[in-house]
Amino acid sequence: MTSPSTERKPMTLHRLREMHRQHEPITMLTCYDSSFARLLDQAGVDCLLVGDSLGMVVQGHRSTLPVSLDDMVYIGFAAYVTGHCDGFLPDCPRDTEPVRQRT
Repeated sequence: MTSPSTERKPMTLHRLREMHRQHEPITMLTCYDSSFARLLDQAGVDCLLVGDSLGMVVQGHRSTLPVSLDDMVYIGFAAYVTGHCDGFLPDCPRDTEPVRQRT
């Protein structure tokens, strides 16, 4: 985790790969709204994750299966709107990516 008082390098996939290669610790925490995104960014967290776990944490479902792509876009925007953290990693819920047919 980077100290919030120090100047942080922009977080990119290349930077994450480099940190991993050099065995630097990488902090990633999940958030679902702008308030937590701002707090985590101010605390120096490297990457903010927005996952389909929102189905269980925010929506109260028993699994992540009911989460739609629209849900992810809404929650992702709510967490991203702070505009502070460069390391922002939303994911796609199940069954939103095309499935390749096996031949």
